[in-house]
Amino acid sequence: MATRDELYAKFGITAEAGPFFETELGTLLLAVSAIENGWHVTPDPVSARKTLDQIEAHTLGRLLGVLKGKVPFDEHLAERFDSALSARNRLNHGFYEKHNFKIQTDEGRDLMIADLEKLHEELFQVWRMASSLTAAMAELVAKFEVTRRPNETPATFLGRCQFTSPSEGFAAPAVPFGAGRGRRCELRWQLARLGR
Repeated sequence: MATRDELYAKFGITAEAGPFFETELGTLLLAVSAIENGWHVTPDPVSARKTLDQIEAHTLGRLLGVLKGKVPFDEHLAERFDSALSARNRLNHGFYEKHNFKIQTDEGRDLMIADLEKLHEELFQVWRMASSLTAAMAELVAKFEVTRRPNETPATFLGRCQFTSPSEGFAAPAVPFGAGRGRRCELRWQLARLGR
């Protein structure tokens, strides 16, 4: 039988996974911007900072929409990200309203904990997927100049890279990379090089 304190603690732990996911997507979008603007070759800290500020001002839904327009996710990955957005929104914008008076009973709190466990698992798994993509993108940024075709634009290069879910590995015709090896610290290091 879950207590209110246990319920509130589980809610907090679950809610923590949403910003992790959002940070990874923002870092991924920053890496795409680095490729598009050539910051990995010629650092431009002023523009990079402006772009980062714009990214950080996006809601999670808007951030995901912008990324889908720039990064070719496979259908499974896009569905997982959309599902995680719905889960995060359900958690942050209606969890207690949905469960209403269940908090008043032991059985109700147990149901709420079970729902939180499902939400946490979904958000945690998609955060890990996004983290793997961020690590892959860090490798892509580092290898962009070496692996792109002559006269190829950054947008065309990114279009050749198909990002799939980590369970299927990553496939990028121009750049081989392994799935799930790193975290966003690699791109944060890239950002530090740009002057943040």
